[in-house]
Amino acid sequence: MSTLKNISIVVLILFASTAIFGQDESVYEKHREVSLNMSGLVAQFVPFSDNQLLTGPFDVTWLSGRNNTYFRMSIGGNIGSQEQFGPNTDFGHLAIGVGFTKRRIVYKNWIYESSVMGMGYAGGLNSPNANAEDGGGLGVGIGFAPGYEISNRVRINAEAILFLGLGTNALQIIFVPPIAVNLKYRFISN
Repeated sequence: MSTLKNISIVVLILFASTAIFGQDESVYEKHREVSLNMSGLVAQFVPFSDNQLLTGPFDVTWLSGRNNTYFRMSIGGNIGSQEQFGPNTDFGHLAIGVGFTKRRIVYKNWIYESSVMGMGYAGGLNSPNANAEDGGGLGVGIGFAPGYEISNRVRINAEAILFLGLGTNALQIIFVPPIAVNLKYRFISN
């Protein structure tokens, strides 16, 4: 519940910052978007299992750019319980990513996004194959995200990430499958 509260606060801050700073438009229209990981909400209505759902490293992503090239900042985390251990235990993790995203229209409303970002994480990547309580790493994340454009303002996608970097013990190569359903909202200035 604490994660949902934190996400709500971040969204309100992003809405306020867009209203304040979103008034400078140049020849090329600048777009600002926020992406929210909706997997936890979807799991409330469609229970995938009795265990805690692993939803990937990022909860909120901020995108800002022109011509389908965006600067990207992503953050995710939770403070979980240490009472149970296992592959689906919800323990604490924190993940931060900063980089760039390129968007392409594949066919009509179908889109594809590729990202390259510097990433750091502690406590695992909240993924089935990278859920180590004492894990941590610093490196590069390469994202692949197919999606669908519902309207000019609303998109959905699922992102897979390949993490390459140094971890607590050695070189890490971790694949985070597209386990998160992301809802994106584009802010349009008038």
